[in-house]
Order: sequence, then C-alpha cells, then structure tokens
Amino acid sequence: MSVTEVFRLLGEPVVTSYVADPVVARGQFRLENHGDATARTAVVAAWLRVDGRRLPLGTVFPFDVREGRELDPRRLEVGPREVLTFLLGFPRVPYDERAGEVAVGLRLAGLVMPIEAESAVRLIRRIPRIS
Repeated sequence: MSVTEVFRLLGEPVVTSYVADPVVARGQFRLENHGDATARTAVVAAWLRVDGRRLPLGTVFPFDVREGRELDPRRLEVGPREVLTFLLGFPRVPYDERAGEVAVGLRLAGLVMPIEAESAVRLIRRIPRIS
C-alpha cells in the first residue's frame, strides 16, 4: 500500500453566513488512517487561498469535531482504521466579496511524506429582517 492509500487528508466544504464585513476563520478536514498502526502527524503549514494566491496563516487551532476538544497542532493522532474530523480555526481574516473563490489549505507532515488538502469556503450574505 502506498502512503496515499494508507493516509488521506480531505478538505470538506464550509459555509459561512454574514450580514456585513465577511470574514473567514475556519476550514474543515478529515484525516483517514487506513493502516494498522496509530498515525501521528503535525500541522506544518496552513494558508488561505484567495483567487489562486496562497496567503500564509500563522497560528491555527485544530478542534476535534467528535470529541469536542481542541487539539495540539504539533501532535495530531488518529488510531488504526479510524477517521479524525477536525475544524482548523485561525484568527479572523477579512474577505473582500470581489476576491473570488476562497479555501483554507493545510499541510501535515510526519506520515512518511507530507500530505495536503484544501477546504472550500462558501460565504453567503444574509439580509437582516426588519421587523
């Protein structure tokens, strides 16, 4: 089995709604371990891709969706034949509606070779109700 058959990192789409001043603050990812041993990895890079340009993100905060707890970005673990679904949060980045497509990118290392994926972000403008 090749590394990409044993470990898969998938970006999942995220929908963010806003009324005014849109911001991007998270992506969602799924790390699949199809092997027979626990996989240990670390976040080595994260970026915001806006219209094809990669803008590096500094501090990131992985959050385990199933367990409801923050994870250490220097030590992500997923057991044998298990899946880790996590949000990757970061300080809010203002988004210009005219900028085009946006995604959150992530690179993990420590799994024999680095793997990366992007989580598409869809921003939806809400019109506030006037009562």
